[in-house]
Amino acid sequence: MDRIGINKVWVPTHFYKIIVFDHLHKGINAMAFKMPHRKLEEKLFSYLTTIDSIEILTGLDFLNELPDSIEDKIESTKLWISDFWDTAQE
Repeated sequence: MDRIGINKVWVPTHFYKIIVFDHLHKGINAMAFKMPHRKLEEKLFSYLTTIDSIEILTGLDFLNELPDSIEDKIESTKLWISDFWDTAQE
C-alpha cells in the first residue's frame, strides 16, 4: 500500500473483483481479476487470475460455504472470458 496526503492515508496498490455465477445446467463457476489501482493499460482479460491467488494476498476465504471439492476446483481455475461467455449463452 501507498500513503498519500498530509494525513498519510493508506491507498491500496491493487484491487480485486470476483464474479460468481450459477448456471442452471453447468453449476457454479467464477472469474477473478486482480488489477493495479491506476488507469488500466491492458485489456481486461490480462488481469484474470485465480480466486486462490486473491485468497493468498488478502487472507480471506471466498466460497467457503461450498463443498470443498467444488470450492477447490472453482478457486484454482482461471476462467477465461470466452468460457464465461459460452456458459452464459447456454
